[in-house]
Amino acid sequence: MFAWESQGALRHSAVPVLVIGGKMDIVTKPSSSETLALSLRSGQLLLVEDANHMGFLENFEVYNEAIAAFAHQARAKKSLALPAT
Repeated sequence: MFAWESQGALRHSAVPVLVIGGKMDIVTKPSSSETLALSLRSGQLLLVEDANHMGFLENFEVYNEAIAAFAHQARAKKSLALPAT
């Protein structure tokens, strides 16, 4: 459908990344989400049951909770990594 390639674009980023995909997604297949998450230094993967390409609308509660937990975790790790002043 599209000839778009971005593999490796974030490979060297140290920023934590949460990759969320739907297990039933036929546009961005779960295997592609897994490949992306594994290519990242700080990548995490969440595949949501019963979610397709519009999972953030179909299962917004799951997505919102996952994003909030991920942000909280990333912020906590950043606070621990800050040098003492």
